[in-house]
Amino acid sequence: MYCANIVVAVCLFLVAATDLCRASDTNGAGALTYVPGYVDPEPAFVAWLNQPWSGDDSPYAELRAKLDKAESAGTLPALVDSSEVAYRAAPKSLTVQFVYFYALILNHWEGDTRYTTAQQTDIDNFSAELFKLTYPHTYNYTRLSILGTCLAGLDVNLYPFLLRLAAKDSGDLIAKFDIPVTLASTDKTPLQLLAIREANALVSEYPNVAVVRTAQGFAYYRRWLATKDPDLAQMTINSYRAYLSLASPNGRFRPVAEHIIQLVQSGGP
Repeated sequence: MYCANIVVAVCLFLVAATDLCRASDTNGAGALTYVPGYVDPEPAFVAWLNQPWSGDDSPYAELRAKLDKAESAGTLPALVDSSEVAYRAAPKSLTVQFVYFYALILNHWEGDTRYTTAQQTDIDNFSAELFKLTYPHTYNYTRLSILGTCLAGLDVNLYPFLLRLAAKDSGDLIAKFDIPVTLASTDKTPLQLLAIREANALVSEYPNVAVVRTAQGFAYYRRWLATKDPDLAQMTINSYRAYLSLASPNGRFRPVAEHIIQLVQSGGP
């Protein structure tokens, strides 16, 4: 009973933190706090992430704009290759790091989830460095480090900080997408329910963006795996069917969506 009360309390705290973050000054110190029992990093790490953005962000803002443009132009794969060569030559250069890892993040966002062993090692090492507090504390570099850590492996510890990114830039769809997906990856009932809430809010905001339906589908799917509730099964199927209807014929999540629909229809694992 005591443990159950803690879980409920944490859920209520998370909901309050969500609302607070979206209403607060997103550049102010202390805008968020960590969640005891769910966020493991040391208080120094949490304090570092909550400090106001500082330092010269202009080089990283310019690089982000160039890479976002490359994503729109469909030239990311070549950029991943060239940036990896540059990274091997100068792994300590912050601007080289930024281009290489943001190219990998965007390429993954576009559906290419195949990494070489060396690239996966790079991603894991980059993620590990976040907790050493060695990265620049500019907005765009902190964003890169958080999204890179999510790329290395979904981690509910980063949920409050994804909220801060989303509050800073309401158009940051990658950060907003990672919020429900990260929450749904846990096995905690309150967090899975919060994932559904966040995913539904995302769909309401972006009703015609195909990829957000996969976040919703994943949130329902994870809860269905835990409960085998037939209503959740149908909502999972509906979400992924909505994705299939909105996505292009070569949409990056089509194979996943089709597989999960079949899995749920068959009763699942």
